[in-house]
Amino acid sequence: FPDHIPALNYLGYMLTDRNVRVNEALAMIEKVVAREPNNGAYLDSLGWAYMITGDVERAVPLLEAAARGEPGNAVISEHLGDALWKSGRHIEARYAWRVATLTAEPDMAERLATKLEQGLTDATLAP
Repeated sequence: FPDHIPALNYLGYMLTDRNVRVNEALAMIEKVVAREPNNGAYLDSLGWAYMITGDVERAVPLLEAAARGEPGNAVISEHLGDALWKSGRHIEARYAWRVATLTAEPDMAERLATKLEQGLTDATLAP
């Protein structure tokens, strides 16, 4: 099913996260967002893909929109915080990470606590 939106999003996200076939993965996720431009999870996938590939300027607005669409999602808030930190917006990054702590699972909460204390490092970048 080459047009199955959830599958395209998942595959694109996983490929990008593993740094495999990144251009193809980005195209998949862009197709997903074109079909469902108001879906916070899909906006997060595209924003995170841009973040992973170093295009922070394109990532931040998408991740901000994703966070507005899914305010209780810890993963999206963490992704937003990471992108904001990379763009030099450290105060806003810490705010996003604090929001993420409200619903974070224990392993994420530990990583977020480190980020809040030390800022973003290669070791604390969201998986």
